[in-house]
Amino acid sequence: MSKGPKPAIAPVTITIDLQIKGDTLDDQVTYSNGADTGTLRKQNLLQNIKDVKKRRGKKFVLPREDHSEDPRHTSWITNPGDTVIWTCERPFLLYVEPDLAPCNAEAGTLENPFGWKGVQKATGTGPYQYSGIVLSDPSIEKQMFYKFTVWVEGLDPLDPDGICSSGVGP
Repeated sequence: MSKGPKPAIAPVTITIDLQIKGDTLDDQVTYSNGADTGTLRKQNLLQNIKDVKKRRGKKFVLPREDHSEDPRHTSWITNPGDTVIWTCERPFLLYVEPDLAPCNAEAGTLENPFGWKGVQKATGTGPYQYSGIVLSDPSIEKQMFYKFTVWVEGLDPLDPDGICSSGVGP
């Protein structure tokens, strides 16, 4: 029996609440379809994550850890069409790029899953926010590992990781 195409998964909204705790910037990731979605998505992708990392190898040793296989580390894990919204009580700058912590970047893929170029500036008057919709481009799933960096004036940057796939539930 042929596996056929992956079943379509209804797009969700992933909210990344950038929280200022004292002089530290942190994040809390929630999914519009349930509290455990990030953990479940990571569990559903675990074998694929391992296979991609093994195939691509790792050329760089970075000062940050690779959390791609850690189910306790809440990553933003997207399907095409998902909306990701970053929010913060203070203005912030945002940059999304391939994550080199898990493995080498995949040549010829998009720099980020949203298609924008360069650093983005949050909008609003508080809470500030920036959002993007994950493109339906095969190169995003091929790259798979992304990270974002957020800068809030006076605080150290925050740089969580993300994983992009397609048809990964819930």
